[in-house]
Amino acid sequence: MHKQHLLTLFGLYAASVTLAQSPQSLLSVLEQNGFTEFAKRLQASQPVLANPGVVVYAPSNGAFVVGVNSTVSRRQAGAASGLENSLYFSNAIKNEYIDPSAGGQNNSSARRFRKRTASLGTVLETLYQSPSVRLGPGNNQTLVERSVPAASLPFVFSGSGKTSKVTGPDIPFNSGVIRPIDALLSLPGNLSSTLQTLGEVKFAEALQQAGIVEALENTGSITVLAPSNDVFTLSSTLTQAQLGQVLKEHIIVSPSFPLYSPWLVDGLTVRTLGGSNVSVVIKDDVAYLNGARILGGDSLIQNGVVHTIDKLLSGNIPTVPTNTAITTRPLSWETLALTVIGTAVARHFLF
Repeated sequence: MHKQHLLTLFGLYAASVTLAQSPQSLLSVLEQNGFTEFAKRLQASQPVLANPGVVVYAPSNGAFVVGVNSTVSRRQAGAASGLENSLYFSNAIKNEYIDPSAGGQNNSSARRFRKRTASLGTVLETLYQSPSVRLGPGNNQTLVERSVPAASLPFVFSGSGKTSKVTGPDIPFNSGVIRPIDALLSLPGNLSSTLQTLGEVKFAEALQQAGIVEALENTGSITVLAPSNDVFTLSSTLTQAQLGQVLKEHIIVSPSFPLYSPWLVDGLTVRTLGGSNVSVVIKDDVAYLNGARILGGDSLIQNGVVHTIDKLLSGNIPTVPTNTAITTRPLSWETLALTVIGTAVARHFLF
């Protein structure tokens, strides 16, 4: 009897320890770790977590105070809908880019372009679904998480060139992990609004002049290689058709996902809407596309992504600039996040 009593007590103790160590619900863990504003936001409309392994980006309380002072974030900082909340939830990591020239999505060789190392970034598919998201059939809005120079923790890239810094280690809950960030995420906008937000007026005006903005905004899964304002200078004598051709050399369309920076690998060649090949060269973890250096990238839009480059593209053979050629004005990633440029789109991947 005494032995049985001891076994019962031991069983109860073991059960209590197990319960104490078991991950708790999302709202409970958020509140216990000081994310009270985000917890309030989710109480009314929390996305349904059907599968385990979810990553939840949790903004600090201070992020909501700062967010309400900006036009872009004011709507998101209030009592956001469940649809908007779902942007903060990711349940899938997209580690590979499907190369159409390798035989289609069902061909295993088409999946040869995987992310190079975890330190160079990850593409995550969120729970955000909307008719405005046009990233290929059945694909939700994505986020990009990657390291930036001189930062010990990665940054999360969302809409309008906005970045949010990861501020600490993952915190487990019963359906995944909470990843703390210092700023609100931004819903990607369309081409026109994003260009205005980023201040890239030269590229925006050129797209308007060429008469291709509407078509670009209605094309899915695009990658835009947008020259910065400092280098975007074109002859005023160009006809509308000539201008459109120049712009199309900076636009790539994919049948799957856009070319986010974690998927840019050395030796990858894609064709632009203008018909020229663009080859990727990686040197010292910096990507060059036909010799143009990516100054800042992963500015997300509803139908793709924009990478800012330091010169206009042409059909020339790609080269890596010399040290003197690539000496550019130093820009912090925070500055680049506000000056990264806007986007354009296209119709067919012309391999």
